[in-house]
Amino acid sequence: MMVAGVGSLSGCSMGNVDDITVRNETECEITGEITVTRVDDSKQLLDDTFTLAPVEGVLRGTKKQYSNVVGAETARVHVTIRDGPEGTHEFTDSADSRGLDVEVHPDAIEFDVVVS
Repeated sequence: MMVAGVGSLSGCSMGNVDDITVRNETECEITGEITVTRVDDSKQLLDDTFTLAPVEGVLRGTKKQYSNVVGAETARVHVTIRDGPEGTHEFTDSADSRGLDVEVHPDAIEFDVVVS
């Protein structure tokens, strides 16, 4: 079963945050694809394939960061992991949001909007 979870972090006081950060929270190397498409006109803003090393010890998973992808318009972020889960989330990089954190788990992808 492929499930996408959505959550948010409030009260974060972080410095410069990338638009989208994809994290591997599994014990295996993963290869995946991310596409970001503007909702209002279907313009593709990002299309990338990535490979991330597995989590080691108690450290958070390895990550891939994307900057200056999403503007004030709403975009659809779709992540597909080869032989794994996939998920989609709509995101607007507004004054209240500081980025989108995408965590890849063995059976699900969680999208967390980081807010200021």
